[in-house]
Amino acid sequence: MRVNPPFGTIGMRSARLSASFLLVISLTTGLGGGIVLGDDRSLMDRVRLEYPQALVKLEDIFSTMRGKGVLTRKLGSGNDEKTLHWDVEFAKRGDMALVRRTWNAKQFSEEQAVIKDVYCKNPDRYVFSLSSSVDNPNLSVTRLGHDVQDFDFRYGVYVKRHAEAAYCVFGFPVRRMMEDASFKITKVSSRVEGDRELLRIDYDYHSKDLILRSGWLEVCPSDGWRIQEYETQLSAEMKGRTIKGVVEYQKDQKTGENLPVRSKIDMTDGIIAFDFQTFSLTPAPEEEEFTLAAFGFPDVEPSGAEGTSNLLGFVGAGVLLLVVAAILKVLASRAQQRRPRAGES
Repeated sequence: MRVNPPFGTIGMRSARLSASFLLVISLTTGLGGGIVLGDDRSLMDRVRLEYPQALVKLEDIFSTMRGKGVLTRKLGSGNDEKTLHWDVEFAKRGDMALVRRTWNAKQFSEEQAVIKDVYCKNPDRYVFSLSSSVDNPNLSVTRLGHDVQDFDFRYGVYVKRHAEAAYCVFGFPVRRMMEDASFKITKVSSRVEGDRELLRIDYDYHSKDLILRSGWLEVCPSDGWRIQEYETQLSAEMKGRTIKGVVEYQKDQKTGENLPVRSKIDMTDGIIAFDFQTFSLTPAPEEEEFTLAAFGFPDVEPSGAEGTSNLLGFVGAGVLLLVVAAILKVLASRAQQRRPRAGES
């Protein structure tokens, strides 16, 4: 019996932009704890000039990565509070990406079983999913084709909202939002926290393509414009909920880049957190990791319709080969029986 959790939703990127291309605009007043620096117009101009380029650079930095951690979701409160856990591993190489998820079925039923799921996108070849179940602990192919919709949803929920939070709001790239005609920066303010200047960017956003609506995000220019916090409203079909996100970073000794160590998202119906155990940008994952062969399956190419029909075709082909082999064996046996014996005319 299959048990599902209650929620699931490069070619290389552009080369890293040189810092010499980033325009530096001086603020007109001194720094002070919690006070606004400069006028709103100068800050808004600064954001419009520097932030889009910084977002391209951040996307490039995180275009190759791997890591693992624990994703938790707290539901309810008081005596009714319940915490769900998933162990998550991820890898990314340009447009190729992989998610491994391990969890215990007892979180959702009375049955005790460790469930493993794998979701992989290799756009030049295929998209596939593997899963074990309560009844079968071995991985089996559950999806094979070219449709990325299910993968993108899983990757967004378990990885992108957290590992790529430096440039994403609730898993959606800010650069994509800013390129939409409905996006409008309404206010920019600045404050100082310790020795860091933080810019808060308030915006209106009403795209028909995404579930996000208006909100704000706070970035740190001295840290590559990484997002520190954000708040966004969701669309009416998502009940207009308000989502709040906070990201904590730690410097990677190899690259000197600040990488997430914890991401927390406060939703109306609970809190989701990802605590990273490991996170690295180098070396890049090998291309072979994003294949069926990496999990012990024949590395076939899908054809025809998407989804389970491809899987049925794959299984059907195997059954057909077995049938053909059986027929050939019978024919060979009959031919042997008809062959004249020694001494017979």
